[in-house]
Amino acid sequence: MTVDNIAIVLYDLSVAGGIQRMSMQMAKILAENGYNVDLITFFLRKDSLNALYRAIEGAPRNLRILKPLNLPKAAPVTLASYLIRLLHRKLKNYELIINAHGDVQPIIANIVYFHQFNVDYNFHAGTMQRRVMLLPLWWIRKEFIEDLRNSDAWILVNSTWTYAEARRFWDFGNVSILYPPVPVEKLKDLARIPRKENCVVTISRLSPDRGIKNVFELAKEFPSVKFIIAGHVQDARYFSYLLTTKPDNVSLYPNITEDFKVRLFKKAKVYLNLTPYVEGFGIAVAEAMAAGLIPITKNMGGVIDFVPKEYRFNDLVEAKRIMMMALKEWSIEKSVSLSNIVVRFSLSNFRRHLLEIVNAAISKRV
Repeated sequence: MTVDNIAIVLYDLSVAGGIQRMSMQMAKILAENGYNVDLITFFLRKDSLNALYRAIEGAPRNLRILKPLNLPKAAPVTLASYLIRLLHRKLKNYELIINAHGDVQPIIANIVYFHQFNVDYNFHAGTMQRRVMLLPLWWIRKEFIEDLRNSDAWILVNSTWTYAEARRFWDFGNVSILYPPVPVEKLKDLARIPRKENCVVTISRLSPDRGIKNVFELAKEFPSVKFIIAGHVQDARYFSYLLTTKPDNVSLYPNITEDFKVRLFKKAKVYLNLTPYVEGFGIAVAEAMAAGLIPITKNMGGVIDFVPKEYRFNDLVEAKRIMMMALKEWSIEKSVSLSNIVVRFSLSNFRRHLLEIVNAAISKRV
């Protein structure tokens, strides 16, 4: 069987986050290898799409972005998860289908990529009220995952942490790890640049769920250190609130370009990740390490695969202690050693592993 047309389904392209960047990179790689690729989404914003194109350095001609349904942005995820099943009829025109966000998309595909299992974690570990609220979404996922387990789909996860959760919550047996791509080829030379200023950077969506206030609290403990928070503005009202409440030693930069992010990496010694959520991988943390920054992040999630234990905290008190240590011990030698840790997540390695998986999925269909 020959495969010419591939569909990659990604629920939301209205933000330029890690999942979106990985999906766009995946689409580009497949298109560059001769496939006609349609990236199918439900939510789309032009500024986010342009940012994603810049992040992957342009898209080939045989990559299309399709938006088949006009759902209101405020649509509950349970409703959207149900409506997404309407895609199945359209997807019959493709020889290979990749569900790029199996966490929230109940679409049986040839390849299904899970980035985290937060819905299941919150359902099992949350309060009774939380469980009642999540029950409709969890039940849709339950049916989807049971169907998925009975299919010949290739199940992918993004870290050993997510792999363990796949086994814990749904007893997936046939699971492969495909680490997201990190542009280490572009960033690794930054690790040898001297840094004189005590500067700490955080790259994050500027929205209430990303723990920006935690950065403010820690910044107050280090009045002589410069803190920079930069990223995509998802909530303009919240960003205005941050501008009026930030400490004097914190600078906010909205909607930055990739070039501006590189300039921040050149000057900072430390990368601070205080998001309250457990991340399945943590692309921004890996990027910062590639550029030679010392990462300070929660002792949970995919970062355990690559962040040294001495830089992982369990609470903000411990984060403060690690911050003091990191600012003192940064050196070019330390910077280069951290950069070397994440070389295995390079774009070239991602390309090779992705094509191996796609070829294996195609072989299953022969």
